[in-house]
Amino acid sequence: MMRSIFISALLVASTFAGTPEAMMLLKANCFSCHNPDKEKGGLNLTTREGLLRGSEEGKVINPGKAPSSRIIQVIQTGSDPHMPPKGQLSPRAISTLEDWVKDGAPWDGAALKDKPRPTPAQLGALPANYTPALAVALSPDGKRLALARANVILIHDLADKNKILAILTGHRDAVQSLAWSADGQWLASGGYRSVRLWKAGLKLARELTGFEGRVTALVFAANNETLFTADDGHMRQWSVANGKQVAAWPAHKDVIYGLALSADGKQLATASADETARVWSLNDRNATAMLEGHHGAVYAVAFKSDGKQLATASADHELLVWDLKTKLKLTEIRDHKGGVTGLRWTPDDKALVTSCEDGVARIFTDIKSHDGAQRSGTAKERKLPGASGRLHSVATSADAKTVIAGNHAGDVFIWINNRLTATLKAGSVAKPQGNVSFVKDVLPILSKAGCNAGACHAKSGGQHGFQLSVFAYDTRNDWREIVADAHGRRVFPSFPAESLILKKATLAMPHEGGQRIKPGSESERVLWQWIRNGMAYQHEGEPVLELVTVEPAARVYRMEQTQSLKVTAHFSDDSKRDVTALAKFVSNDTEMAAVDERGRVTVGRVNGEGTLVVRYMGQVAIARITVPAAKKIPAAIYAALPAHNFIDELAYAKFQRLGLLPSALCSDTEFLRRASLDTIGRLPTVDEARAFLDDKGKSRDKRRAFIERL
Repeated sequence: MMRSIFISALLVASTFAGTPEAMMLLKANCFSCHNPDKEKGGLNLTTREGLLRGSEEGKVINPGKAPSSRIIQVIQTGSDPHMPPKGQLSPRAISTLEDWVKDGAPWDGAALKDKPRPTPAQLGALPANYTPALAVALSPDGKRLALARANVILIHDLADKNKILAILTGHRDAVQSLAWSADGQWLASGGYRSVRLWKAGLKLARELTGFEGRVTALVFAANNETLFTADDGHMRQWSVANGKQVAAWPAHKDVIYGLALSADGKQLATASADETARVWSLNDRNATAMLEGHHGAVYAVAFKSDGKQLATASADHELLVWDLKTKLKLTEIRDHKGGVTGLRWTPDDKALVTSCEDGVARIFTDIKSHDGAQRSGTAKERKLPGASGRLHSVATSADAKTVIAGNHAGDVFIWINNRLTATLKAGSVAKPQGNVSFVKDVLPILSKAGCNAGACHAKSGGQHGFQLSVFAYDTRNDWREIVADAHGRRVFPSFPAESLILKKATLAMPHEGGQRIKPGSESERVLWQWIRNGMAYQHEGEPVLELVTVEPAARVYRMEQTQSLKVTAHFSDDSKRDVTALAKFVSNDTEMAAVDERGRVTVGRVNGEGTLVVRYMGQVAIARITVPAAKKIPAAIYAALPAHNFIDELAYAKFQRLGLLPSALCSDTEFLRRASLDTIGRLPTVDEARAFLDDKGKSRDKRRAFIERL
């Protein structure tokens, strides 16, 4: 019911700039429970009428008065009851909702509508340099290897020096999943919004459509007549014979990466980016277990042959084994140095085979369950040598003697009896097109948007499975995180507008961080072009940033004057670029002069000197501000001031520029402290202090003498 309150506080429409963000927050956090079909607590937040009507307990929103609105009260940290029930909104999200309610809770129905996703026919050709091997599958007899390299499927004959038997084309986007039927007569390939079924002779038999997005996982039933598929968070069951959908059900709140069927065909396990694994009874398609123990996306699942235990692999670097009767963890294996992307039990249940983002395939044996005894490890680890790059998937033969894994570069590694026997290279890969690169062009946009700030995706553990380095200190890993992590889910090269990194940042889909990049902006255009052209890290011979300058670097301002700064990046090839829109600005005295995110300076009514700090990709520039007093002091007054040395002369010149006069002569006790403790860091002795204070001679002479003695 409190959740209903939370949602009501967020939905109404008008000119408030934060309305689209508020709508998205409601949609992402509230609509699943407070909709016309569920109406938990009697609250429907999907319409303005439902919001104003409230819940069974009364009003949930008081437009114009955020503090007294129930919806705002329940989203605060530590509130009881608390909404949403299983999470805490960020300070930015809470502030957005508070401002929205203060503004009258305007409603914007257009912001809630999902934009239609492109059809496969609308997709462009994949960049020539984009060749990830996202899926591999070994036929049941162990003789044929199907590997997906970008949107092409290659069938290799492993018994004949890896001879290529067939090249299967037709998918427009990268092939995300592959599966052979148990009799080896069918091969299924999952792409964007379609599954292709290939039969005898590897000819296309039929195409399955009606999917929401990328088909990220496939598995055939043992009878060879049924195929299970996963797209986004949906599970679907198909008849292989006629290609008709038999059943469909929502299984997870996010992408499903892995599927597994128990040996008896009665249970289906699913692995999802929502950090859970679930087990489904295929008799009624109800969930019999929800396994919550990972702290990252779950990429793969595998049943033990008796169907009583399930292994799960996750982006959190952990491999877990669960007892499906008690729903408790039996084993935790933490030897991986990256996300565990693929997982297989050997047929004898004696070993688990994994692929990992650290470029290593592993075999674990002697797997022990928790029994309360202390031990240094829960399994013996064997690393398979020779692989490299981020491994996306793993396959094993029925006799477990052959292990195969593919990486993001498109290379596929084959081990037989734990020895690397072949590497199927992607061949000479084309260079990315265009001149936009991650280091030179994309990172500045992400930095300006705050994506790599400590409160966002650069905080410990990242945000919702997406982690960047603080202030881009590890640019190479940041690039990999965007381009290759989680089967490349954040980029969509054949249709860049569908890329998660663009849809979230522009608020085309719910994003707790709000809108970070304006639709139609130059930043959006650059990101679009970078994705479409192949997502280059750096181009060959690309110039390096050497210096950042700001104009005007120093200026005398009048009170209440405004000025736009210009920031220029200087590169190693002597080229220059105006990066004002991507720079960050900080004033050391906002009362004297404030500066906004566009570099627009507004001088206040305080005179003096201030500094504006400009940062761009690790480089810093300084703009100095001088604001004289409004009333000028005659020059003759400064000329009459006693000057004992060049320091006095410099000080008087600065005072004159600022319209200030020197302070009055300090007292003897103030001088004693400044000349000793403040200047040289030691206190005067008692005798020195008494002698100085008791001396009633000319103040200037005794002070000079005291300094000389120091």
